[in-house]
Amino acid sequence: MMTRLDQFLTAWPVRLVRVGQFLLALGIFTWLSLTTQVASIQTPDTWLHFVGNLLLFLSARVAFLELKSPWFILLFVLVYGTSMEILQLLLPSRYFDPVDLAANWLGVLAGFCFSLLVSWLAKNYINAISD
Repeated sequence: MMTRLDQFLTAWPVRLVRVGQFLLALGIFTWLSLTTQVASIQTPDTWLHFVGNLLLFLSARVAFLELKSPWFILLFVLVYGTSMEILQLLLPSRYFDPVDLAANWLGVLAGFCFSLLVSWLAKNYINAISD
């Protein structure tokens, strides 16, 4: 039996917004990763890599709520983030940095852990109110 929340989240307009926000995030992330117009940042951009990948994972998780397991999303975002770092080797104004790659992976793993925590809390809350 579908709950009202399930019905709402799987309705086509909501699904369109969920997937659309992920595609927008993916486009922004790709552009920022591969643009030759690099903004000068006074501090190391390691935190940007961490937060960006954390948000990219969460964006993908929201877009694909129908997937009960986040493992596919974890694999996709790890491969995607790694690919963006490696592609920077081909650009004259960009460079590959293993510290950035590590920050990417840690951000994805933080997003993965956060989504597991939210899923666990939601499941326990639903079980508590249904008893």
